[in-house]
Amino acid sequence: MTLTKKFITFKDKRGLLIKILESKFKSCVFVTSKKGTFRANHYHKKDSHYCYILEGEIYYFTKSLNKKSKLNRVKVKKGEMVFTPPRLEHLFYFKKDTKFIVLSPSVRTKKAYEKDLMRLDMHKYPEISKLLKKN
Repeated sequence: MTLTKKFITFKDKRGLLIKILESKFKSCVFVTSKKGTFRANHYHKKDSHYCYILEGEIYYFTKSLNKKSKLNRVKVKKGEMVFTPPRLEHLFYFKKDTKFIVLSPSVRTKKAYEKDLMRLDMHKYPEISKLLKKN
């Protein structure tokens, strides 16, 4: 997982350009999520993705597939981006209504997406429940 907070910016009298990312993508998805909900709760066998937050914020939980690995949490805010590599368990929790864009190098048809996906129950992990109760 990689969190990006600063981007290359160019500003003049016409307005602002912010270079968010340069890469090859086959999928760009706009997502809205309601306050108090979860998304992701899985890992990808081969796919990866960037999530750029347009509005709101995400509590982003990750864990290596190694059983002894530690759970990580980061708050991703408006104007920030997080990268999720393959084979990383991840869960999004939305503390407020949120809008974001997901950019992926893989085709994301339903069939291809489901074939690459391993669903989890991260929202039931005791350490996640404890963290969410504190916030």
